[in-house]
Amino acid sequence: MKISVIIATYNRCVKLRALLQTLAECSLKGNECEVLIVDNNSTDTTKDVATEFQAPLRPHFRYLFEKRRGKSNALNCGIKAARGEILAFTDDDCLPSRNWLHSIVKEFEEDPNLAVLGGRVELYDKNDIAHSLSLSNHRSQITHGMQIIKNAPIIGANMAFRKCVLDRIGGFDPLLGPGARCGIAEDVEILYRCHKSGFKIVYSPEVMVLHNHGRKSESEDFALSRLYAMGRGGLYCKHILRADLKMASIAADEIYGLSKTLLKGFMIRKDFPHHRIMLPGVLRGAINYLSSISRVGRALNLL
Repeated sequence: MKISVIIATYNRCVKLRALLQTLAECSLKGNECEVLIVDNNSTDTTKDVATEFQAPLRPHFRYLFEKRRGKSNALNCGIKAARGEILAFTDDDCLPSRNWLHSIVKEFEEDPNLAVLGGRVELYDKNDIAHSLSLSNHRSQITHGMQIIKNAPIIGANMAFRKCVLDRIGGFDPLLGPGARCGIAEDVEILYRCHKSGFKIVYSPEVMVLHNHGRKSESEDFALSRLYAMGRGGLYCKHILRADLKMASIAADEIYGLSKTLLKGFMIRKDFPHHRIMLPGVLRGAINYLSSISRVGRALNLL
């Protein structure tokens, strides 16, 4: 069973080098694994770093270039080029555990019905804010859409798919994810599509990476929260337009909850800064998604 690791990267050459060095030391042999480094039009020395790891001793490291802006475009470029039966994804600011690849392969080999796998994501630097993590110690199976969208145990920094699954449902939505106008939710959206298609999705704490995101300030925390809120807004908009009543219910529940808390805060004169950021973020993400599909549609003469 061959595994392809797909990394979308943009202007993080130092962190990328650390990630690639870690992958070079992972337990699988080169003929069992390939590492695809997809440069999303970086302006730093990303290409030089990737080329360094393509040395003759590491022919399984491959450099790809994707000019179109957005992480989802870069990931889709990697999916198209991948040769493995299993596609594993992590971020360019992560450091997988030494047995990461071995654990992923083991999970898929032991369960022929397993379609999607996620794993534990811990902080690399304990001084960073506790954001973009997945800390559950309990193995679990995703059986409801709400598990994916609210406090999801599986995030894009550590997930893997059978390639045949992505061939069936399609790749990442280019209108979502870092670099897109609609915020960050490309991982949640593709997991939700997998769930709707009836595929088995499992979280295993044995599959672990460390997240070296480097954010330490409250302002960075708030900015990231707003991007995630926008992403959920785009996600809600996309699936509500497809007459997904469950998604409409999830969206209504979040908007009602945020509005209720903000109204309560106004009445008792208490500030809820995260809620104050997230409510307009969700609405902005939905508006941006509508605007984006309208522009794409006009360009393709579909509207």
